[in-house]
Amino acid sequence: MRRYWVGSALSVLVMTFRGLLVMGANANEGTSRSTSVCGMPRDAKLQETLLWDATRAAIAATQASAGAQDFMANVSRFDRTVSRDGKVIASEAPLEGAIVARRPYITLSPDVVAKSGYVVDDSTQVAYYAPDADILLSPSFIDSHCFDVQKPTSVHKEWIGLAFRPREDHTGVKDIAGTFWLDRASNELRQIAFRYTNVPSAYQAANVGGNIWFAHLDNGRWLISQWEIRMPQGQVQSRIMLQHSQARDQTMVSVEALRVAGGVVQSVKIGNEVIRLTSP
Repeated sequence: MRRYWVGSALSVLVMTFRGLLVMGANANEGTSRSTSVCGMPRDAKLQETLLWDATRAAIAATQASAGAQDFMANVSRFDRTVSRDGKVIASEAPLEGAIVARRPYITLSPDVVAKSGYVVDDSTQVAYYAPDADILLSPSFIDSHCFDVQKPTSVHKEWIGLAFRPREDHTGVKDIAGTFWLDRASNELRQIAFRYTNVPSAYQAANVGGNIWFAHLDNGRWLISQWEIRMPQGQVQSRIMLQHSQARDQTMVSVEALRVAGGVVQSVKIGNEVIRLTSP
């Protein structure tokens, strides 16, 4: 039996130290469907297409904003360990400071993700990566995922979701599935929630994944106001099972806790203007 800590300190801490993304979005409503759409056909009558257009417009704005102007953000970064039922077991003191807002985190390239996935095990540590604008706007992401309209949750009845999941033929890669959550009335992007796929069932049951929340500034700009990534901590047990007179190796994975790292934007400075944010 060996204990493991999964989650690259590099990828997580870079994510929490570089956490602001400026965005903008707008789109119209459409009709609904009951079946999934794989890839994204350019059919303006499909609600999936209209929701994706709104999501894509917001994400594309991040690329245009990244090099256009520097925005200073005051960010409170956190790193804590929580139990399976959400109780905090250990927590580092929050770190606050001003950062130049560029991208929320460093991740892999679209080509590497398409081939190798979002979870990388190099035998010394397991790194969990999140999707960024380049990945989500890449043809490989669209081509390798299916989309369907997601009904709102009881918590946010005013939202509507565009759920995404890997295609059935996209096997052997630790991919992501999740939902782009948009405001039902305005079609503005509010949150991206994702989880990792093709990982041990214990990881999925423990909700290993991440969330990114969005805020709308008074000047019309959008930004990421909070983000987090959840990584498993637990045990891996290897044992030999005798089956039909043959010895077989069996690996058992358990998740005892989650390491949750992320950041919260307290305020943002654009030129001489300081805008304070509230938690989503």
